[in-house]
Amino acid sequence: MINIDNKLPQHIDPLAESSLIYSTSLQEVKQQTFLSKVLLLLVCFGYPIQAFIIIISGSNSNNLNIGFRIIYVLISVFIIFSSFKRGIKISKPVLAFLCFWIIYTARLFYDLSIREIRFLDKPPFYVYSFALGNCLLPALAIYLSKAAWNTKNLSIGLYYILLLSNICIIINYLFLTPASLTDLLVTRVGWGEEQIINPITISLSGALLSIAAFSLIYYTGLKLKLWFRVLVISSIFIGFLNLVLGASRGPLIAFIFICLIVILFYWKSRKLVGKTFIFLLFLSSFIWVSGIALNRHNTGDIYLIERLKTQKDKTEKEDREYEWASAWEQFSKSPFLGDSFVNDYDKSYAHNLILDSLRATGVIGTFFLLYLIFLTIKKVFHILSNLSEYKDSAAICLIFLCTFIVDMVSGGIFVAIYFWSLSAFICTIPIYKEIKSSPSLF
Repeated sequence: MINIDNKLPQHIDPLAESSLIYSTSLQEVKQQTFLSKVLLLLVCFGYPIQAFIIIISGSNSNNLNIGFRIIYVLISVFIIFSSFKRGIKISKPVLAFLCFWIIYTARLFYDLSIREIRFLDKPPFYVYSFALGNCLLPALAIYLSKAAWNTKNLSIGLYYILLLSNICIIINYLFLTPASLTDLLVTRVGWGEEQIINPITISLSGALLSIAAFSLIYYTGLKLKLWFRVLVISSIFIGFLNLVLGASRGPLIAFIFICLIVILFYWKSRKLVGKTFIFLLFLSSFIWVSGIALNRHNTGDIYLIERLKTQKDKTEKEDREYEWASAWEQFSKSPFLGDSFVNDYDKSYAHNLILDSLRATGVIGTFFLLYLIFLTIKKVFHILSNLSEYKDSAAICLIFLCTFIVDMVSGGIFVAIYFWSLSAFICTIPIYKEIKSSPSLF
């Protein structure tokens, strides 16, 4: 359970980064804060649980996914209307967000309803529901709520839902998939013939669990009981197991980048000593030794390692490289307003957030997206430079960076669920005015 303090944070600038004004009763603030945090956790990190329910129940995946999406929309609409009822102030991140989505929604309507362009032969409702129900409305609700004004126990909430998601993935391996761990390691796993949950999501869920567990131990300053500390440390390796089993290069590269970010900020604060350095050394050693042991046990190459080794020797382009080329070519034809929300190559998204935006909205829409990215990353590095004041926000910042890297090699505008909701939350974390900021990258 995420606890809500009875007081709003002190020593903050209420107009600097917030979209809120103080015209709300404490009870309404607590209610909207709780709902917004639940919405954030479920929309961003709850899909493996949702997919597990589909698998074990044998339900139609489309119907169940639509059902969950309707729930997210209802919660979002309730929060949004409640926010307008009490009064709001539009901040720079909210303005950039709204400007971009006005342009992108117009693009979707024009392409889907007038030009009758389709995404992978899916009906228009599929795209509209994903874009509006999973991206636009939840993010707007998070912007307009007071969720980020109290991040107490946020790390606990992130850890619990990511642990449950990864447990659902592990249960599927052990009980629902007729394969041994060795067999799974030398292939690329996914759920169901229709890929109810894809390998990228599996790998990313594992990476995010490892990050959340690490942050819970080393950043929050919480005094954990021995059994819970053992569970959290074990979760790091559960997460890494799923990262390897999904065999996706993007999440692995993003995870390595996060490790480097951790080292960078500890080095800057002259704290690269003791348990953090030992932990990172131990984790890298564990990965290396495990890989060697498995390969020498005549199991064949671990599929993720094999994909990395063959990457440099490949002679044929991957689909995403053709998608990038197609997106750039389409943008070049119509640089101001964009050309289409899908690629000409395969009628899919560009597998790169910025290229997807350039192709769909041109330089006009992409300007607002880049500005929002700048504001979010600036806030992330401010928080990471002042962890003594933002202990419970470290996890969500590291998770944002990890998912953003993945979106740059695998994402698209209307499927970038992590980016929209996490950036909304981070941009509304209040600035503590009494902080003497450490040197930052911005």
